[in-house]
Amino acid sequence: MNPFKVNLIWNYCSLIFLAISGITINIVISIFYSPETLGVFNQVLAGYIVFSMLGSGGINYSVLRAIQSNIKDTNEVKSVISGSIIPTIFASSIITLIYCLIIEPTTLLLDSKSVGIGMKYIIPGIFFFSINKVLIYGIINGFNRMKSFSIYQSLRYILILTSLVLCIIYKIQGNKITLIFSASELILFIILLADISLYISWWDKNLFNKWVKKHLKYGIKCLIGGMLIELNTRVDIIMIGIFMSDEKVGIYSFAALFAEGFYQLLIVLQNILNPIMARNFSESKLDEINEKFQNIKQKTYKALIFICILSIIFYPLFLNIITNKNEFAESYIPFSILVIGITIASGYIPFYNIFSMSDMPRLQSIFMLFIFLTNVIANFIFIPILGIYGAALGTGTSFIASIYYFKYFSKNYVGLKV
Repeated sequence: MNPFKVNLIWNYCSLIFLAISGITINIVISIFYSPETLGVFNQVLAGYIVFSMLGSGGINYSVLRAIQSNIKDTNEVKSVISGSIIPTIFASSIITLIYCLIIEPTTLLLDSKSVGIGMKYIIPGIFFFSINKVLIYGIINGFNRMKSFSIYQSLRYILILTSLVLCIIYKIQGNKITLIFSASELILFIILLADISLYISWWDKNLFNKWVKKHLKYGIKCLIGGMLIELNTRVDIIMIGIFMSDEKVGIYSFAALFAEGFYQLLIVLQNILNPIMARNFSESKLDEINEKFQNIKQKTYKALIFICILSIIFYPLFLNIITNKNEFAESYIPFSILVIGITIASGYIPFYNIFSMSDMPRLQSIFMLFIFLTNVIANFIFIPILGIYGAALGTGTSFIASIYYFKYFSKNYVGLKV
């Protein structure tokens, strides 16, 4: 079978597991805790994802691209990995410290002591998630080990679910259950480090310093773009938390959860295409990228439109099955708006890391900044008027706008035929 299809199958199997796990986590919290607890949990999670991205320093992009560009030179690949240690630990430590310092101001901004408590218990998770992002998305993805990539993604959620069950058994308070991320990332870090060390003898003190500056330089250029990618998926939840109550965040988070699962169908493609694009660009094979883009764009639209229609039809039924709280029915319209916005942009999203992979990290950051600002402005306008419906409309608008930004930058700077 075609290696691309094999990787796709493995990652979609993993995605199904991730979707089930993510849904299960939210269902379990909604059953054993209140909607307010679910709202607090998702607000803390939003900041956690963003700061973990910051903590990786964008080094995962540098490592991925460097491994693919030097894949035939074992010593150079070892140097790439060795040289990522200091920058990654440094970036992770600094961002974790900054996160600690903003806990009190965030508690005041969101007017929620529970959010502040949740943030304190997730601090170790920030540090280890940042490092794990480089290990998974940089090194394992860089080697195009997509089977391992999908397995470790699944393992992360197994660990989170197991930790959540233990929290329930030991009756941990709802505002403290964010510790499940800290425990899971620590265990995952140990496993990843052992796996990579067995896969390649990466440590060599003579190669240690060669890539440090290169990773830092490239990572910093990618950092803003990478951070905005993560932050953009959480803008709606963060801004609802500012304008509305924890309960409303909890209700909306159900819509966002399922829409995120829908969006992940495209991120799977993106993760598989990233190393392929990096290799094609390093070998100046732009024609292959153009051909692949047109082919995948067409197939993606056909599949996603069909899935979108089914999702909107069956969401209310599924919601009734998984939760016994009528308040969550209010999430139906936001969910529908979000998946329609994602579907409209679905043919382009798998290629949204093309600027980083083509050695234009600054352009990647500018591209994502445009999308992010559109999302923030649209949410700022619509949430005070339409509440959680406005949040979905604002985020959906940013997905549609991203098509035009992508077309402009890719045509004028990369030469991609869109």
